[in-house]
Amino acid sequence: MDKFDACAKKSSADAVATIKSGGFVPSLAFGMVQSAATEGGITDAVTKFMNSDEDSSQGIRALAAAAKVR
Repeated sequence: MDKFDACAKKSSADAVATIKSGGFVPSLAFGMVQSAATEGGITDAVTKFMNSDEDSSQGIRALAAAAKVR
């Protein structure tokens, strides 16, 4: 970490402390929770919903189906 600035060092120290305390929550956004196929399916479902006239129940069904992709 010697080459990093103070902000990066603090961020790393905070992450390590949170992991050690058991409080770390993996991120969907950074691929820590799901496979690439699932991430793509979720992104596609959300993008389609946001760019269409789907009602919320259709969007929820599509999102749930995408989350089951392995």
